[in-house]
Amino acid sequence: MIRLKDFYSLLHRRAEVTLKDHAGTKILFDGKLQDIPDEYDDYAVDEFQVRPCDSVLFRIMRVPDRF
Repeated sequence: MIRLKDFYSLLHRRAEVTLKDHAGTKILFDGKLQDIPDEYDDYAVDEFQVRPCDSVLFRIMRVPDRF
C-alpha cells in the first residue's frame, strides 16, 4: 500500500493537486501540494492521474487504525 506522503518527493511543491475520496465522488482537497493538510499524509493512494500543466489527481482512502 502506497501512502500519499510517499508521492510528495516526486512532485514539485507548487504542483496543483486534487484529492478525491475512494469512490472519486467527493473532493477532499484542491490546491497546491505544499498546502495539503497533514491529516491526509497517511491515506492510501488507490489511483492517481498526472494531468497537463503540472496537475495531479489522487483518489485516496483512509487506512484503518491498527489498534
